[in-house]
Amino acid sequence: WRATIGASNGGNIALYLAVAHPRLFGKVGVQSSNVQPSILEALTNGPRLDLKFYADIGKYDIPVLIERVGHLKEILKQKKYLFEFREINEGHSWGNWSAHLSDILEYFFPFPGTNTGSRSEDR
Repeated sequence: WRATIGASNGGNIALYLAVAHPRLFGKVGVQSSNVQPSILEALTNGPRLDLKFYADIGKYDIPVLIERVGHLKEILKQKKYLFEFREINEGHSWGNWSAHLSDILEYFFPFPGTNTGSRSEDR
């Protein structure tokens, strides 16, 4: 039931925590994440973990981060993870992340009677 969430380098830390300890963190949310190659490799070559993901990236974000989050999205799709991905019309800023934090929380912890647990992409 726990989630770990982070933005930019904090997103990479959140991913590391979830991949290293999937029984402690069943949900991981990343915004404009600096997804390190070692995390991508672990998700690609390791067993499919019991994790639910949320990832977003700004259209005007740092180019290398756009690329890294794109790779993460493809791996999640290939491994059939439950995930939500959003590309937001923003850049690399706290204003962007704070404005969308409620999206992550509602995806991970929906109100009773709502159906937000299904896999979706590019909302």
